[in-house]
Amino acid sequence: MLVRPYRDLPAQLLLEIEAEFMEEKFWGIPCLSGDDKRLTTLTLSHGYLTYMQRTAVVWSTFPDKWSVFFKQRVRWARNTWRSDMRALSSSWIWKHPFLAYTMVDKALSGFTVLLGPIFLTIALVTQQWIVAVILVAWWQVSRAAKFLPHIVRRPSSFFFVLGYVVVSWLMALIKIRALMTIRYQKWGTRQVAVENGQVVRTAGAGGDMEEDATIPMRAVGVGRAA
Repeated sequence: MLVRPYRDLPAQLLLEIEAEFMEEKFWGIPCLSGDDKRLTTLTLSHGYLTYMQRTAVVWSTFPDKWSVFFKQRVRWARNTWRSDMRALSSSWIWKHPFLAYTMVDKALSGFTVLLGPIFLTIALVTQQWIVAVILVAWWQVSRAAKFLPHIVRRPSSFFFVLGYVVVSWLMALIKIRALMTIRYQKWGTRQVAVENGQVVRTAGAGGDMEEDATIPMRAVGVGRAA
């Protein structure tokens, strides 16, 4: 039996992408690949399409310790930077203009989102209270509008919107750190790393994750492009 995500992919596709997946490199350095991201990118680059399967539920493991959570998010961000930079330098991505746009927007937003707390700090220091209130109100309303379908289902989430804004600032800092350490190949939350081009076990690579800290996530299917 194959574990997710391999069991959801056609056998022919797995054969097509096997070499690229098993021997992934970035700037000439072997990578500890992020399976989901890498497989999705290879799927699209080989002419297949993905689609959202809203009725399926996938269980994924998340850490319940902040130190491990931070290392996990940095590793995920590194995988995203590598994948997106590689995709944007390829021809196939530009056949999907909206996908290319979202990749560029996501990359830039990691920097531009930090303008928010900078402007807020300046407004507070200079005692521009109206400006500060407008900024906070804008974040509350604009982010609530973005998550409107969810808030309709769970109105109490409206009061967590500003908390989400603060977390987005922290995630932006993590993305910047990941970009600055993009060639770093240690897993972080598991005792493995790439050393001299080989995947090896390491001591004290970040501790083990609690296996019972699971959260359901929606699944994505795959189909051949017409």
